[in-house]
Amino acid sequence: MTKKIKFPFVIDVSSWKGSIDWNNVYPRPDLVICLASAGAHDIDDLFPIHWNNLKHLQIKRGAYHIFDPKIDSQPQINNYVETVEQSGGFDSNCVAPILDATNLQCNPRKTPLERRLRQCLEEMESYTGKTPILLISRRYWSFLKDRKGNYPDWANDYLLWTPWYPSDPNIYNRPPINTLPNGWEEWAIWKYDEAATISGITGYISLSTLSESYAMQIGLAFENDSISYLQHKRTKFEATIVTNEGAIIRRQSSMNSKMLAFLAKDSKIIGESIEFINDYEAWLHVTKPVSGWCPIVHTGRIYLSIGAAD
Repeated sequence: MTKKIKFPFVIDVSSWKGSIDWNNVYPRPDLVICLASAGAHDIDDLFPIHWNNLKHLQIKRGAYHIFDPKIDSQPQINNYVETVEQSGGFDSNCVAPILDATNLQCNPRKTPLERRLRQCLEEMESYTGKTPILLISRRYWSFLKDRKGNYPDWANDYLLWTPWYPSDPNIYNRPPINTLPNGWEEWAIWKYDEAATISGITGYISLSTLSESYAMQIGLAFENDSISYLQHKRTKFEATIVTNEGAIIRRQSSMNSKMLAFLAKDSKIIGESIEFINDYEAWLHVTKPVSGWCPIVHTGRIYLSIGAAD
């Protein structure tokens, strides 16, 4: 079974993947989440390189820390903050700090797990002024129950990155609510594949996507006014591809539809109608140089500059 990439397109990287030439990665991610640090002392050697290359390419980025349940929170946060600051820090194109709690190999009855995890999140928020994102599975969240079997009451205080890997992710647009950790009703990021391959990156890589509400929150949602402007045009269209990585002409108006052709940046195309999927997505029905569909805008990314054809 071929697993289709979901958009917005999100990947997470670490030094395990080796060096990456981001100009050769296709499709270009909407968000890249980079491993910065782990525990009290470990740092990712390639984090400064990934962090600054992504900044130069204006790809939205995030930095995550791997939580160690056996260590107090303060030295872990000190490690994270120092690693990020020495690499240039956060800017307006970065998402909130991310805490990875997917490896809680400890005895929760003998470890102050809930307190350490909550303190890490509080310190991350204090450092950036942004509500942190917690990467945690339903199973490991259950480790935080108290002796009476009650879950922490602060789940919805933080954004959720949920790892849930269905055998066929193609049939799901979102993880079912019964797959989320207890206490969360919404998710910000969903990791749906942990063994994918994409062009430009050696070996396997995890794939994630964003909820529509979180995509809007971080500026990946297209403004309604721009789509409304296009709706008044009823003639033929002349368009120019504006994304650095080019654009794909597809059989249907869907990112999961079959690829018909690839066109590089600055290519000119002609179309005759526009299909509006929702307030944040629109497609051009292309007639030249090939018949098919090309995205105009999708989750905040502008693919085409549109004008009326003569």
